[in-house]
Amino acid sequence: MKTLHFLRKMMAFLLCLATAGSLAACCIVLPQVAPEPTIEEITESQPEETEAPKMTVAEFVEKAEGIWIFDETVGWMYEDQYRFDVLEISGETCATAVYPGGYDRPGTIRDVEVLDENTVKLSLVYEAGEFMGDMLPEAQDTLTITFMEAGKIKAHYGQLPDSALTFGGADFDEAQAVARSLAEP
Repeated sequence: MKTLHFLRKMMAFLLCLATAGSLAACCIVLPQVAPEPTIEEITESQPEETEAPKMTVAEFVEKAEGIWIFDETVGWMYEDQYRFDVLEISGETCATAVYPGGYDRPGTIRDVEVLDENTVKLSLVYEAGEFMGDMLPEAQDTLTITFMEAGKIKAHYGQLPDSALTFGGADFDEAQAVARSLAEP
């Protein structure tokens, strides 16, 4: 009986000790460890790389369509008529020309790369075929255009120097009037 009484006291003591330990454990504050971030969370938290602004060929043509006069080429012919070189942007093509005179081989705009908010680089493809009696192979070139103040651009073909151009209008009658204003002081 003494053993049984001793075992009961021991059980009661152990039970009290366990209860006290449980209560003490509840009062202990352990530092919280944040869970490891997932790959998705890491990817989402990284700042996104800013993509270069995009411009379609149609958006470029809408912005630049028309006849652009090379400022340095305007010269008096007779009476109130002037000659000048132009860059004509129409549809999806670019062509240089001499007015009055003729056109150079037109290039099709294949791609527009935005270099900065005012500058684009056009990829031009000149289709293989006959041009002015000659059979020509396909050729490629680039044309960089910087939009300046209203009605002014700077153009850079391949290895040629930059050229300043003034918007001449939608047709050669309008361009003739603009050329006259460029030539007269």
